[in-house]
Amino acid sequence: MVLLGEDALTAAYEKIREIWGEGRVPVQVLVGCDVDSVCSLKILMQLMLTDKVQPAVTPVQCHGDVERAIKEIPEDSASILMINCGANQDLSDIIPPDTTVHLVDSHRPVHLSNIEHESILVWQHGDVEEHFNRCKRISKKRRKRLDSEEDTPTVDDSLPETDDYISIESQYYASNWYGPPSSTLFCHIALDVMPQAPDNLLWYAAVSASHFFLMRYISHSDYDTLIGKYLLIVAQRNVHKPATEFAGEDLQEQDSYHTIRLESNTEQHLFLLRHNSLWDALVESSYVASRLRLYNTENGENQLRRLLHGQLGLKEEDCRVEWTLAWDAEKKEEVLNLLSSKLKNLGLTSFTFRSIIMKQGYNTGIAAPDLSRILSAVIAHPLDAEKEETRMQYFWMAYDIADNRRTAENFAQGLEIAKSTQAALVRQTKFLLQKEYIRNLGCFRYGFVNEASADVSYFVHPLTLLSLGYAIIDTLSEDQKSKRKPIPLLLLSYDRAANLYTMASSVPIKSTEAAVTPFGRYLRSALETAPINESDLIHDGFDPTTIKVAKKEARTLLDALAMFIHRQSNTALE
Repeated sequence: MVLLGEDALTAAYEKIREIWGEGRVPVQVLVGCDVDSVCSLKILMQLMLTDKVQPAVTPVQCHGDVERAIKEIPEDSASILMINCGANQDLSDIIPPDTTVHLVDSHRPVHLSNIEHESILVWQHGDVEEHFNRCKRISKKRRKRLDSEEDTPTVDDSLPETDDYISIESQYYASNWYGPPSSTLFCHIALDVMPQAPDNLLWYAAVSASHFFLMRYISHSDYDTLIGKYLLIVAQRNVHKPATEFAGEDLQEQDSYHTIRLESNTEQHLFLLRHNSLWDALVESSYVASRLRLYNTENGENQLRRLLHGQLGLKEEDCRVEWTLAWDAEKKEEVLNLLSSKLKNLGLTSFTFRSIIMKQGYNTGIAAPDLSRILSAVIAHPLDAEKEETRMQYFWMAYDIADNRRTAENFAQGLEIAKSTQAALVRQTKFLLQKEYIRNLGCFRYGFVNEASADVSYFVHPLTLLSLGYAIIDTLSEDQKSKRKPIPLLLLSYDRAANLYTMASSVPIKSTEAAVTPFGRYLRSALETAPINESDLIHDGFDPTTIKVAKKEARTLLDALAMFIHRQSNTALE
């Protein structure tokens, strides 16, 4: 078992750097197409640039891409660095001989074959090892219980390690979740190798942590712990920086890594407020709108008017003006304080959270959660088949936007994509709820994104489909607080170009908790019995809880899932 904790990561990176210094081919980097991967790659590239290490970067979207990319890697490559790709896939059969794979992936659980393979080094925070050992303890307790039962054959406690792995699989693979962002590991190395590492490396880690928090990959408390570490470093650094370093000279003539300033900030669950109106920031905030029931009733706008005008005394026309132009700084602070107080009284207790804002010169800056929203929307942007666009183009576009040296035009394009994506999400949430197109199968709900709508292309990507699912499930949970326990939601969105449905599952959890879902296991089990040809399925994404299925087989898969879950429930009751 080769699991590297934080104390061993710097040595692992030094080994990669050492191999490059021996004149080998460029370090091969395979990177998943997601926000954390963008931020991790930003930190890694800065590290390698400092150490004069040449990487060869290949973005990948699925396990098939990983296999193809590894086959194309030069035979004399000594190291492959895999970021957020491959952890839950058995890599043992596709690794070239005499090659070391450094696996840095937040998807959980990590495949057991990868953990035991001597050529795969799993970088982790200790959570992978903790989960493995916990499942091992549960397995041993079960074996002892079997030994104590009457007429039960004795289970040999001296099982070889491979058999021990088999015995823990049912527990180990029971659910899927996310570990901490991979960018935190790269940030740890950067701060270890370069104690005065540029602030932008901390910034990338903060953006990634924000994305994980907003997508419910990690809990509010875990996010707060992460961001607290970065805020402490920021505070210590800002004390020792001269004020002249942040003066507003011509930024084009300066080294941009020395012109940024990171500051502690209290953020609200408002969608892109600094680049939006207060009205739109509230309507497009799934956290606020679902809890105030703005999506599922025809008079949602009237409810918002009563809040802003009737209770806070704000004019609607002022609330619809771009935030930067609406009021002066003092009035804005007063408005946000009043709004936060009122919403918390209404039960939105997590409306505010700690964050980091990046400023350059005298501009208003951008908050880490806002940049994470923009990067997420760009990565998941619908592809234009006529223009022969590829997902890789948008990955590299997000990579460029993440840079603090980005152009205004580049950022404006990303901002427009984020706004249009969120507007589509709001429209679909209202449509599915108000038309009552969410069906209940008892063990889970399901719904189809409106195929006739131009919005359908936004939800082909699992990332936006998952966000839509949370907006709907949060609203339904609010409606049924006093009735019964909420159940998971499956959403399907039609991909016209491929004639496939993208299916993603959302679980009913609080916005402060981390999603742990059994749907990956449910899908695997349902597919074993469902009469669906393999050619009608694509189930090789890095998130096993999402799948693409042929249009003709979508109902068959839903029925198979319902039957399996009902069977599981009945077995549990027995």
